[in-house]
Amino acid sequence: MVKNEIIKNCATATAALCACFLLTACGGGGGGNGNSPAAPMTERAQLMPLLNTASEKAQDATTSTPNAGSVTQSSNRNTGAAGNPTTDEVDGEITGVSEEGRLRFRLTQTNSSSGAWTVTHDDVRRDINPAGARFYGAEMSKPVTLNTVPGTLHVEAYTDYNGAGDSDYLAGGIWLFVRGDTNQVESAGAFVGGNAGYAQANIAALTGSAEYNGDALGVYAGSDDSGGYFDADVALTANFGNAANRGVISGSVFNIAGPGINSSDIVVELQSANIGDDNNGFFTGDTGGSGTGLTFQTGKWGGQFFGAGSGCPGSVGGTFGGAASEGVTRYDYLGVFGAYLTPGNPAC
Repeated sequence: MVKNEIIKNCATATAALCACFLLTACGGGGGGNGNSPAAPMTERAQLMPLLNTASEKAQDATTSTPNAGSVTQSSNRNTGAAGNPTTDEVDGEITGVSEEGRLRFRLTQTNSSSGAWTVTHDDVRRDINPAGARFYGAEMSKPVTLNTVPGTLHVEAYTDYNGAGDSDYLAGGIWLFVRGDTNQVESAGAFVGGNAGYAQANIAALTGSAEYNGDALGVYAGSDDSGGYFDADVALTANFGNAANRGVISGSVFNIAGPGINSSDIVVELQSANIGDDNNGFFTGDTGGSGTGLTFQTGKWGGQFFGAGSGCPGSVGGTFGGAASEGVTRYDYLGVFGAYLTPGNPAC
């Protein structure tokens, strides 16, 4: 993943954090609070103090079951239904390329009880990612009013979009909406989607296993008013079934690194989830984990398959959340991932 190379190019802004990475794009659309260009965000290190107010909303998000469509997991949820299903859906869309070769993209909240919003950016540099890196992007922030509450929404967005002929690219991230009069986090969430969802009808014909490897990023908030961000690797195994049973998928997030993270052996477990029979094999499951000195609590994760063709799905993207305790301190974490089919898989 691009990590801090992009952050170094950001200007300073105020208020909230939304750590998003655009992996393969989701379908856009829906209403919002206008399409004015978003301001640059501050560097990640300067945003960390904002996470000090995010513990309550982060906990809500990490225990919410993700939505299908553009996979979305947030603190806006239906607590009266089993699994606390998320009520948000955030979509991302690449809308063009400028003469200077910079991307234009739009993020849209299309379905939420908390209020709709749209954030656009017309100056996403394609030359700020290191050589060979898959993702690049930009940071955004925008004043919005959600359900009469004024505040600031922030987005850090990445994409692997390769130009007008790219019909299979990813989009996703993590947002925080911060109330303007208190700088308190009002909502937190993560999303990831793709403009080319893998055909549901093709999943029934898949057998055997397929391996996926990729990148993840996220944020965490502690009950001791600490907070920060992290980058990580992700690996998943899909064990496909048959027409009657689509199979299962599981994996892990590892090599987790970021300010304030002291244990090098932290692993977030993406526990076995049943591959679904709609929405591109959409699946949800529980998270756990391990790490020196940490006790993990159950959280939620989910995702779906992307990519054209009838062979193995070319990629899988999703969100994950959970909590880990160290003594009396609880840390809630929320992240997104995108992973790509490894060469030489025997399945499909």
